[in-house]
Amino acid sequence: MSGGAGNPDVTAAIAAMAGQWYRWIAVPYTDIPNIVALEAELATRYSATVQQGGRAFAAITGSHAATLAYGAVRNSPHISMLGMQGSPTWCRLPQLSIALFDGISTYTVDDAGTCHIEAAITQYQTNAAGVDDSAYLYINTPETLEQHRYNVRAEIALRYPRHKLAADSQPVAPGQPIARPKDIKAAMRAVYQREVDAGIMEQFQAYADSLYVEIDPNNPNRVNVVDQPNLVNQLRVFANLVQFRV
Repeated sequence: MSGGAGNPDVTAAIAAMAGQWYRWIAVPYTDIPNIVALEAELATRYSATVQQGGRAFAAITGSHAATLAYGAVRNSPHISMLGMQGSPTWCRLPQLSIALFDGISTYTVDDAGTCHIEAAITQYQTNAAGVDDSAYLYINTPETLEQHRYNVRAEIALRYPRHKLAADSQPVAPGQPIARPKDIKAAMRAVYQREVDAGIMEQFQAYADSLYVEIDPNNPNRVNVVDQPNLVNQLRVFANLVQFRV
């Protein structure tokens, strides 16, 4: 994204994105007006009616206190902000853990001076009721959910592009373009099995048992689905209790 030299403004860049789907966006501007505009755009794109979600990545410099103050007032699950306080080093524990829960991503530096992302998190911190919520703490969560939603949508569109909809009890003759809730459920289970095989989901049987598909009781042309995927987690902490004997 780019903006004017003196007063950068991402609104023109957002407008230029139009209906194109951008999964990852690098953002050089971290002033509040631009970030607010980007938060709103990404929230719209992630919505059920659009389903073109993406994540934006940026970095902010400043003192530890200033960086945390900046992150503490943001709340987007689609923006990941890296905190920098001079290169190549930054804050150390317990400052790192504090930053993670104030919407600021962290990095480490090895002996060769190479920087490594330690934890890429989102700026999401509270739910709609203002209650602390870690559901979208790590960027992996919205990214994986985005992939799952796309996989399901693509599978249904491919299998049933212009099909009629009938009840599960309806017999379907070979070649008839008819979809039933149980057919859609089978397709979604197949998607989930592929995701399990790809290492992004787990516990296939629990997912298969919980999956619910029905024809809407008030709209015979609509299918309602309760989809509860179980995302594979990240190995972030290795806690080894050594109980030795002499």
